[in-house]
Amino acid sequence: MLDFHSHLIPGVDDGSKDIAMSVGMLDMWKSQGVDFICATPHFYADSTSQDRFLSKRDSAYSSLIDTLKN
Repeated sequence: MLDFHSHLIPGVDDGSKDIAMSVGMLDMWKSQGVDFICATPHFYADSTSQDRFLSKRDSAYSSLIDTLKN
């Protein structure tokens, strides 16, 4: 099963608040048979620059991946 709209990346929009919440979301999706997730964080152009958003998104994603590897 595929999920093409998720706010999985922690702390970048109105979705996951932190890594623990993201891990919980992944566990929930796994238990429901989801095996592909497309992270689709919101970009709020009126409140942040594109560079700042991309930096924050990439950092949060890397932290989540590092946590999952451990």
